[in-house]
Amino acid sequence: AWERVLHPEDRAAVRNRVQALVQAGERGSVEFRLAGPDDASWFRLTAAPSTDDAGSTLDGYLEDISEQRQSRERMHLFSRILEQTADTVIVTDQQFVITFVNPAFERVTGFRSEEAIGHSIDLIRSGLNDDSVYQRMEQALTRGDSCQEVFVNRRKSGEIYYEQKTITPIHDDNGTRVAVVGTGRDITETIQYRERLDFLRYHDPLTELPNRARLEEYLQAMLPRTAADGAGMGLLMLDLNRFSDLNDVHGHATGDHVLRRVAARLEEFAREEDLAARCSADVFALAIPGLVGQERVSDVATRLMTIMEATVKLPGGDTVYLNPSIGLHWCSNPETDPQQLIADTQRALNRAKAVPGLRIADTGQTTSEPARERLQLVTSLRTALEEEEFYLAYQPQILLRDGSVTGHEALLRWRRDGSVPARPDQFIDALEASGLIVPVGQWVLEEACRQWRRWQDQGLEPGRISVNLSVTQLSAPDLPRVVEHAMSSNGLPPDTLELEITENAFLSDLDAHLQTLSELRRLGVRLALDDFGTGYSSLSYLKNFPVQTLKIDRTFIREITTNPGDAAITRAIIRVAKELELAVVAEGVETESQVGYLQQQDCDLVQGYYYDRPLEADELTALLRDNRVRQVPIMPRTHDEGTLLVVDDEPSVLSSLRRLLRREPYRMLSAADAKSAFEALALNRVDVMLVDQRMPGTSGTDLLRTVKRMYPDTVRMVLSGYTDVTAVTEAVNSGAIYKFIAKPWDDGELRAHIADGFHWARGSSQR
Repeated sequence: AWERVLHPEDRAAVRNRVQALVQAGERGSVEFRLAGPDDASWFRLTAAPSTDDAGSTLDGYLEDISEQRQSRERMHLFSRILEQTADTVIVTDQQFVITFVNPAFERVTGFRSEEAIGHSIDLIRSGLNDDSVYQRMEQALTRGDSCQEVFVNRRKSGEIYYEQKTITPIHDDNGTRVAVVGTGRDITETIQYRERLDFLRYHDPLTELPNRARLEEYLQAMLPRTAADGAGMGLLMLDLNRFSDLNDVHGHATGDHVLRRVAARLEEFAREEDLAARCSADVFALAIPGLVGQERVSDVATRLMTIMEATVKLPGGDTVYLNPSIGLHWCSNPETDPQQLIADTQRALNRAKAVPGLRIADTGQTTSEPARERLQLVTSLRTALEEEEFYLAYQPQILLRDGSVTGHEALLRWRRDGSVPARPDQFIDALEASGLIVPVGQWVLEEACRQWRRWQDQGLEPGRISVNLSVTQLSAPDLPRVVEHAMSSNGLPPDTLELEITENAFLSDLDAHLQTLSELRRLGVRLALDDFGTGYSSLSYLKNFPVQTLKIDRTFIREITTNPGDAAITRAIIRVAKELELAVVAEGVETESQVGYLQQQDCDLVQGYYYDRPLEADELTALLRDNRVRQVPIMPRTHDEGTLLVVDDEPSVLSSLRRLLRREPYRMLSAADAKSAFEALALNRVDVMLVDQRMPGTSGTDLLRTVKRMYPDTVRMVLSGYTDVTAVTEAVNSGAIYKFIAKPWDDGELRAHIADGFHWARGSSQR
């Protein structure tokens, strides 16, 4: 009957429990609610069965456990909340040692609870927070207040993440702080998104360079500052000419790759205080504070042009070469409007692109002046053709194998008004831009053939004649007919004429130009690709060009013995030419060391001032008649037992080494500085180099790093009493040097080291 006072939902459970206790004869308990409106009250019956004369009974007592039950349910709910909440929860003692973490903390940080509990909160600190963050937190905890901060923490993986955290102190009944609870949320994605938005406000998304808005802000801030220092602001703007052709030929993805490479070069070129920016599609800017005078800006522009002209390797393996124009301006007025400064520089850039032959321009002239100059120049050129002011000069082409002259390149010259000849860069582009290049080019072709005929009639042998064709001539539909007439009217054998076409001439109408070149080849004319390495032409097209000769542009030859980049490009062009069975000619050769390096690389022919300047027809006729064309001796390249090059600026050291090594079987060369060393390397096949670490202008390890790139088979050693352990260790580890030998040396050990170097060199050559 007493079951009726129980809550209906608990009656069955209580009955079953009581029956189980009676049957088992054990003491136990059961919890239940009473029936009625207040079903939140819970009781516990603790009882044990007993037997007397009246039969079996259940003896026990009741407890009101309503508060215990509610507390237990709250603790269970709290536990579920800690386990399922997305926020991280961390509890520390008052010394900030971790005593509890929830699953969200484990997911966010990567630390399991057993890895975190017992460790300091420093476990997740990154060291990137400002000290003020922790100062504010400690001040709030000391006051007994909660605080909220954004922390830059570190995951177990080492990755940085951002967490917005609320820190709350926990006190006991006496008000003593016994624990600290931190609840937080990973806001890394939100922070990164905001940072990206802020970044894109002032940066170009493709190259990540600052954009024009950032450039204007920079100029606004820096103009007064640099003027206060007594200097000025230089601004360069660079444009990639015919960049749309690159996009058309290779696609926009490749164009984007090139733009990123240009941006990287610009950033590398810029000083820490400069600002490199991308202003529009293919226009970049470089703001340079602290310069005094426009001449300084011009110097910077010239150096930048050299860097920007270098080759760019495309993702597919092809190579393109940039063709930039640069406008520059210098400003020392602190009140100059940045937009006006940019506009002035843009006008200079437009002038650099518009004026033939001008690649770098400043704001020193008004826009009307260059237009007037161009008009006057074109008028003078028309008169020059009518008055026969043009003439040809001939520069010999030398076969490196035996030093013989194999032919001559016909070069257009202009003796303006009968005075000193004008430089070609002063009028060639104007001929092209005005269209006069077609009649002038035809005159050059016919005159070169006529002059060859004159030499033949005099019993002289000038060899092959090379004539340059412009892109406009190449586009003329009657070019094959003009060439055939020039040859036939002068009795010129077809293979005696070589036509030179610049690389960029192909891109304007590739298919039509290929057809024209094929027709010229059917005439038997030889074709040469001139200025190779300076245009956007892809190496993949080279196999389809009906050419027999590649001419390496002089810009790569100028520093070929000292610049690893130029040397690498030249070597690559020669290798490509050899693989395609093409002859290769190096232009602009001016020094013996350049000749030596090109001989080592198996270049076929060279031309340049080292052998002869371009000669007028009468001068060359006299040389041919008297057989006075220079025969160039072939310089020795090898030694039976090898060659050792010692580089040291102390004469006493060089003298000591000569005495020490005089009886050794190899040849010893010496150099006092890096320049002399590069000349020796170019003129001799050096097996082993022994270099002092401290030299004027450079260090031994830096010199040998360059040598490694240009002459990888040369075994490189450092001999020095000065030891920069870091530099030497890095050089050894990177393979720049083979051994480091300290001064003073032991004679026997030094001989052994050098002998080991020659042994290694011979092994490398065999491999």
